Amino acid sequence: HLIRKHFGIAEDESTLRAYLDDFVNFVSEELPDSGARILPGISEVVEAAHTSPNHQQGLLTGNLRAAAEAKLVPFGLWDYFSFGAFADDAIERLDLGPVALARASQFYGVTFAREEVTVIGDTPHDVACARAIGARSLAVASGRFTPEQLAECEPTCLVRSLQEPAALSFLSL
Repeated sequence: HLIRKHFGIAEDESTLRAYLDDFVNFVSEELPDSGARILPGISEVVEAAHTSPNHQQGLLTGNLRAAAEAKLVPFGLWDYFSFGAFADDAIERLDLGPVALARASQFYGVTFAREEVTVIGDTPHDVACARAIGARSLAVASGRFTPEQLAECEPTCLVRSLQEPAALSFLSL
């Protein structure tokens, strides 16, 4: 309903589906010419968590699942995430944390202690999402938010890059 209201899309399901499909196609078509790149440290952290027997990782994003896949596949990152929570799953970003936790528990067959979960992100929404589920947050000031803006959100840990020793130490990688 939020997408329909915000963009003035007709209420019928087929119109909404067509709009979302067009959006995902746009992402796929425009990504190669967008200058999009993997920020320093991302590949190394994702790979280290993937190969570590002490870490499990999933993807929690405000993107639609198909859009997230379209953005990550070209960089070889999509297959590192066995489960996820996406905009398709909840209208409110803060509702995605419980979805991610439930899927993690289902996928791995264990219940994760919330204080052992870390949400990594570069926006105040990411820090708030972590707080909403009682998880730790690693805020990375590599996007449009400054370290000062992210610090106001009181993340558990704040770095400028995932290459910083503080980030790797915080993640125990």
